[in-house]
Amino acid sequence: AGNHAHYYPGHGKVTIKLVVDKHSKVILGAQLIGAVGTALRVNPFVVAIATKMTASEFGGLDFGYAPPFASTWDVMHIAANAVKE
Repeated sequence: AGNHAHYYPGHGKVTIKLVVDKHSKVILGAQLIGAVGTALRVNPFVVAIATKMTASEFGGLDFGYAPPFASTWDVMHIAANAVKE
């Protein structure tokens, strides 16, 4: 998925790998690589890990949206919602 709205100049790819507990689906780790702004996306995962948040809970969070900074469905939502229950 992208680092911000696909129609906005400078759109680039972001890849996220989540590590979750097989049974509880609690987020244990996250690896991110990609375009400008990718490094800042690690911060919500730090909070998720510290609070033992599940992928489902994380996927339901409401992050701010502005075309220069994120798409309507942020790549973080897409990664968390891709975790199979």
